[in-house]
Amino acid sequence: MKFFAVLLLSTLSTFTAFRAWAIPPQEVQDRKEMAQVWVDRHNGDLSDDAKAYFKAIKFKKHAFYASSWHKPVVRMKRLSTGQAARMGVPASVNHKDGSIVPLTSLYVSHASNEEFLTANYSDEIDRLHCSTDIYIKIGLQYRHLFHGEGYPGCARVLSLGKDLPAFFEVSTYGGGTRCDRTIYRLDTEAIKAKNDELYDHPELIDVQKYVKDELEIHNWLEGFTAYKDVNKDGTLEVINSSVVLYPPDLKTKVKERYKMVDNDFGAFRQTAVIYQWDDGKSKFVPLGEHFY
Repeated sequence: MKFFAVLLLSTLSTFTAFRAWAIPPQEVQDRKEMAQVWVDRHNGDLSDDAKAYFKAIKFKKHAFYASSWHKPVVRMKRLSTGQAARMGVPASVNHKDGSIVPLTSLYVSHASNEEFLTANYSDEIDRLHCSTDIYIKIGLQYRHLFHGEGYPGCARVLSLGKDLPAFFEVSTYGGGTRCDRTIYRLDTEAIKAKNDELYDHPELIDVQKYVKDELEIHNWLEGFTAYKDVNKDGTLEVINSSVVLYPPDLKTKVKERYKMVDNDFGAFRQTAVIYQWDDGKSKFVPLGEHFY
């Protein structure tokens, strides 16, 4: 009897707590109205060019968070995996959980007068074991340049424009529904000195100084990265879509009005940001962020 009494009190207290924390329907609607006004104002303040760019982009929900649409990969020639050993490419790699993942494909490509190898490691049972390594040929040997992991094709050599240097998209599955992606650029000025460096101090060659980290982006939930020539000038822009958190100013206003705390806020809206390469400044410049 005592047990049932305790159980009844526990159930009633839980129900009471739920009722106390339930959000009134009117408050839910009011918060939606505030959020929509904020979004309309933000999108309305975008430049006319940015508005036209976003209007021309047809976005769809995409279930695979780590995807890239229309990835402009440079032309690659497939090689036999039997050639991997003489090129210094491992025939298999060890995943962090102890699994041994075999080399399943090997490609050679050329960009910005340099030669690259792309090695793909795949596991038919678990896609999270997939990884990709990119090598660059320096002198007589290939040296490891990048590593991506978490899904097939997670590191690639890209061409964003005829007169632009080679770019590299390197992605890592970050757990849950997150994918971290970095776009690097080949430093064509730095790599000009490779022959002198090989002649003077071949043991000191560091291939990482031949590339620059240009753009770090993140995908959440149904996010994706796309490449599109939005202003029709022959150069591809990078378009990143993801779910974002509440904007700080809107979050502050809602907190003050409804006595909320940080833990009461979840994801806000799906957004898209367009990044354009500025050759004069040698960096990606954001053209605007559109909230959906």
